[in-house]
Amino acid sequence: MEYIAALDLGTSKMIAMVASKTNRHKILARAQIESGDSIRRGLIYKTTEASAKIAELIRRLKWEMKQMHLPALMQVYVGIGGQGLHTKACSVEKDLNGNMVNDELLDELRDECQADSDRSFEVIDKVSPEYYLDGQLELQPQGIRCEKLDAHFQIIFGYYSKFKTEVERALGKETVKVADTFVSPIAVAKEVLTERERERGCALIEFGAGLTYLSIYKSGLLRYLVVIPLGGNAITKDICSMDKTEAEAEKLKINEGCVQSGDEANELNAIIDARTDEIVTNIFRQIEISGYGEDLKAGFILTGGASRLKGLDSLLEQRTDKPVRRIEDNPEDSCIRGLLQLGNENCLKEIATKSWGGIWGAAGYLFGDDKVETPKPEKQPKVKGTLMKGIKEKAGAVANKAGAVTDKAAKGLFD
Repeated sequence: MEYIAALDLGTSKMIAMVASKTNRHKILARAQIESGDSIRRGLIYKTTEASAKIAELIRRLKWEMKQMHLPALMQVYVGIGGQGLHTKACSVEKDLNGNMVNDELLDELRDECQADSDRSFEVIDKVSPEYYLDGQLELQPQGIRCEKLDAHFQIIFGYYSKFKTEVERALGKETVKVADTFVSPIAVAKEVLTERERERGCALIEFGAGLTYLSIYKSGLLRYLVVIPLGGNAITKDICSMDKTEAEAEKLKINEGCVQSGDEANELNAIIDARTDEIVTNIFRQIEISGYGEDLKAGFILTGGASRLKGLDSLLEQRTDKPVRRIEDNPEDSCIRGLLQLGNENCLKEIATKSWGGIWGAAGYLFGDDKVETPKPEKQPKVKGTLMKGIKEKAGAVANKAGAVTDKAAKGLFD
């Protein structure tokens, strides 16, 4: 059996999970640890602290795996996100003069596609390809001849190299590798969006602790991605002005807070309203900039740990005439569950079956790590006295004869 393992490093908490490739929604092992001050707005802030926490998280995951009798952990898939993550549209064209489109040509176009961006950002991925052959849209253009081919992509920019290096170093302490990385908001979309929502057009809002991700989909493809550098922690810190510790403020927000409760005399909800309105205003401003405001027929999908805030979905409905669907089942796990969906390689080590005694022990030695079905010894009744001595002597003779047969078979095999 093969398994997928994933790691999500959030501003508030770090989560690691293992699932079977055949049923990725059934979680076999899960571990979680508070991020503390090691992660800020989705990026590693305190390297030493983050490294120690990641290593501790993996140790906890391994312990959970051991309880489930799972094989050893070899590698994990990791989500890439953080402040600064954004997309830019890019297009490139090529004259084919009647030649046929093939996969090699499409790869060349993807490599050639460039977009201007701030030099401080790196290209993380190029996604959502659309191909126009002589002006006609073709989602699968391979094997078609045309005069001119136009390719359109969304290039995802962000901070990547340093983040990946630090994660690899931390995982290395536990002899675990990075199998691959995926853009976190794309993983979230994989987990929570339906094909119909992607096709009709929707805005996916992941309301996290330090950041809010906005992803816009239309005609099945990602059209726009941006990060708003505000999240649930901003609301919590505002509540601290009520002479509360941060832990008290967080608890108060979750248990008693509500967006637009209508109670103007309630100081708590007045604070929540002010900051939430700022975040939502930024979301709608980004939707306007994207140019897809009129294309969101499927409305808004709301997820992320901070999306649990009471009344947040009602606020979005009031600000727009679109439907709002909130993920109710563990919204803070949307990203890591999406990573489990995207992963492809086996992340756990297969363990060979141990052989047992005599000829079967020799067979296990001869054929290396291949699994050898070995018979289990039957329990023998207790025998005393001279009868037991006779049985032992006879058993020794049989064992010696079996060993000789095995040696001869092995010699013949290698000759």
